Amino acid sequence: MSPTQDPQQQSSQSTRLQLTSPILKHLSKFPLSRVLKKQKVVTLPDDATIARALETLSKNKIRSAPVLNTRSKDHPERILGIIGTVDICYYMLEIAPNPNTMTRRELNNFFIEGSEISSQKVYKILDRSGLNPVETFVSTSNLPNIVTICLSKGVHRVLILESGEVVATVSRSDIVRLLWTEIHNEKPDPLTKQFADLPIKGTVVHQQKDIVTCKTNDPVLLVLDKLRDAGHKSLPIVDNEGRVVDNFSSSEVSGLVRDAWPSFGDNAADFKKHVYELKGEKVPPLVFTKMNATVGEVIEKLVGGKNSIHVLWVVDDNMKPIGSISLTDILRFAVHWEPEESE
Repeated sequence: MSPTQDPQQQSSQSTRLQLTSPILKHLSKFPLSRVLKKQKVVTLPDDATIARALETLSKNKIRSAPVLNTRSKDHPERILGIIGTVDICYYMLEIAPNPNTMTRRELNNFFIEGSEISSQKVYKILDRSGLNPVETFVSTSNLPNIVTICLSKGVHRVLILESGEVVATVSRSDIVRLLWTEIHNEKPDPLTKQFADLPIKGTVVHQQKDIVTCKTNDPVLLVLDKLRDAGHKSLPIVDNEGRVVDNFSSSEVSGLVRDAWPSFGDNAADFKKHVYELKGEKVPPLVFTKMNATVGEVIEKLVGGKNSIHVLWVVDDNMKPIGSISLTDILRFAVHWEPEESE
């Protein structure tokens, strides 16, 4: 983990970026408090077992939690890393003899008290997925620098410290949601409006020839295995004709209750139905876009209202996937975008 970012260094870095980025310049007008999720941040000691971590994540309905150093007084860092449900899933894939063919009974026994995975210490599997690198900032940090650190180091969520304690988090979703709010302002900044009206084609869309997909009957463990191997956070689920019918992201396994684990042998649709029923929620509908959409329309689908989507699939007229747009794509384009000068 890198040390907490120095405010003076942040100021120098962000000033250089603002000269070429009107979107970052606009965001720099807002205090960090505008996007802070300032609440009690649930943490785990580094000697906690996976069983305890799963219980804590499920009870608090969270995807991940910072892990605090409690074993070594000589260790310079207070925060060792972050542990998430997806890290535990990927660890399970590593040690399971045949993860893609495990029965419900085998999956249930896999997490019984005293089993290898349940008794493993969380400090040994920190960021197993590669999706939870940790960066810390102080509460006086500026927003543009957090954006650039997130992009340069692949960080999806940063921790905000006060007096060495974690008091809040800021995610890429929070930052893009602020941008969405500004786009829908009664009197939006002209450049922000111009940014939102740009077509996604040739700007934010990540077009791909060979998109990794999963079939409707693939068990969730196989889907997770493909996610891990591809290094993605989300994969489209396609039917026998190759048409997108669903989406499965790493967040689907977040905060799972103990009763959900045997469902990892089910297909994605059945798994999601069971998990959301246990949570007392409805399965969210498939959200997608087409190549004729604008940047603003895509941002609306990603984070507008109560939406919280990390990856949006771009489909053709036959519902076949031809590309994707992530929160990272939006932020990266925002950082490097330079408006055309009017004649």
